[in-house]
Amino acid sequence: MNNKNINITELIRKYEQMRYMNKKVYFDADEFGLLAKYYKDNKKISEAESVINLGLGMHSNSFELKIIKAKVLLASKQYEIAYDYLITIAHSEANVVILIMKFDCLLKLDRTEEADAYLDYILEGELNDEDLNTFVKEVGYLYNDAECFETAIMLLEKAMKVDTTNMDILVELAYAYEMDDNIVKAIEITNVILDLDPYSFDGWVSMGRLHSYNYEYELSIDAFDFALAIKESDVNVLKLKALTYNQDDNYEAELKLLNECIDASPDDESLYDDLLEKYKEFEVYWGMEQDEGIVKVLEKKEARFGSKELLLKIAHHYVRLDKYDEAKEAYQRIPDEYKHTLEYYKLTGDFALHNSDYAAAEAAFMLAYLESPIDKDVLDILAEINSDLNNYEKSAEYLEQLIAVDSEYSVAKFRLAFIRFEIGEKEPFDEIINQVSDEELRILLNMFKPIKSKDKTDEKELSREELIIRLDEARVNRVLLKKNYIK
Repeated sequence: MNNKNINITELIRKYEQMRYMNKKVYFDADEFGLLAKYYKDNKKISEAESVINLGLGMHSNSFELKIIKAKVLLASKQYEIAYDYLITIAHSEANVVILIMKFDCLLKLDRTEEADAYLDYILEGELNDEDLNTFVKEVGYLYNDAECFETAIMLLEKAMKVDTTNMDILVELAYAYEMDDNIVKAIEITNVILDLDPYSFDGWVSMGRLHSYNYEYELSIDAFDFALAIKESDVNVLKLKALTYNQDDNYEAELKLLNECIDASPDDESLYDDLLEKYKEFEVYWGMEQDEGIVKVLEKKEARFGSKELLLKIAHHYVRLDKYDEAKEAYQRIPDEYKHTLEYYKLTGDFALHNSDYAAAEAAFMLAYLESPIDKDVLDILAEINSDLNNYEKSAEYLEQLIAVDSEYSVAKFRLAFIRFEIGEKEPFDEIINQVSDEELRILLNMFKPIKSKDKTDEKELSREELIIRLDEARVNRVLLKKNYIK
């Protein structure tokens, strides 16, 4: 098919005018082929089918048009029809283009066993060297796409022996080894890629990932640094490098990289949210130290995207940092639409506690409680306020609710046990004591026994029953002491 002298623009105009006028105009096989290819390449598959069927109606013996029809059927994902049609084309087993399309159909149809048997037959056949090399390369790509990586590796290794510097083959082969979980071999092939092209950005990124999979974190970081030297501040590479630091338990470096991601792409709001989520994860490691970083991210986000609900969060974290002036400034800018919310009432209560105004604090946290009666922070603080006001029964009620929400909240159990101990009521005291572990019983016993106790027994040697007996004795003594004090 010789398309060199065909004006495609004029050809399309002529064809579409024919369709508009509903007239038949003669086109030769080359012109039909060119039109069909144009529509297929531009994703106008139904139009391509119409063109090719019209062309074969005029040129029924055109081998080139038959090939193009098969390609159009593949493009429309009619794999069964395409395969059956390919079989009807004469000399199909001698034509490497048809062979490749047949394998494309079989693999897309998950007829892998049939494809494997056919592959053995073709490899043992009589394709000339050039066609065989084309076949093993292209079918190797197809097996890769079908996630049949062992067969893909076998074919691509054959192809590489013939063309050792073909980057497409090397990239596909490295991918196949990686997906086949042969990371060492994938690294070896990627090294070949980088030897051929030391400035391959994708090659260095792949090398970084592969070393990370192989727990070679320093080598991984080095590879990502080479990639970043080629394409500075690439967010995806920065994320991958941050993930490597995470896997190497270098959390400070990870957070630094995630902050760099924001600097590199400040209009990507998801980056701020990802970093805030990461800070939240790390709270278990560093506690309050995280709040400084969180506030910086929130303020960056506010500057870029507006306040929204961010002022509540900013004020909250400033409170955690005991920076009440900064917290108050953010608090006073909170829009009215966020002033009847759980977080707003909690903030109001925090300010009241800071000013030792327990009545105002309790009122604010009661409003928060009405918004969310299962919020652990609210229940915790209401219990603490009432305990400070010597409202032990009320404090105990909130602690019981808190334990119902989170049965693993050991501190709440301790505080409830302490209140029951102070009140001196045996049954409620016994009930909470039955909920704590032996180790927690030992801690409680140390808390409750007199400072100048003559008992030097190591609590670790006591059984649970002995620990409970001693705790009960301490409770009785506490009750008697309080009665005598009152007299």
